[in-house]
Amino acid sequence: MYVVPGETALAFYEAEKPTDKPVPVVPFEAGQYFSENPQEVDRPVFFYIDTEFAEDPRMVNVDFITLSYTFSEVKEGRPVPDYD
Repeated sequence: MYVVPGETALAFYEAEKPTDKPVPVVPFEAGQYFSENPQEVDRPVFFYIDTEFAEDPRMVNVDFITLSYTFSEVKEGRPVPDYD
């Protein structure tokens, strides 16, 4: 998709859960109250590229930006990253 810096854009991606294992919920105590999504789901991503992108001389040769998500298993008893 072509996006002009400063304008908002809406994209969709498909996520698939390739296993029948239940999805862990954090905090783990809340798992009994959680209902899982279907095995496949289309998710929206609403975003924009800051207008300063077009003014930054380091970006002059940047023609493509790739947005990527990685989902990974969380195991009980292991610390959960805090992304705040």
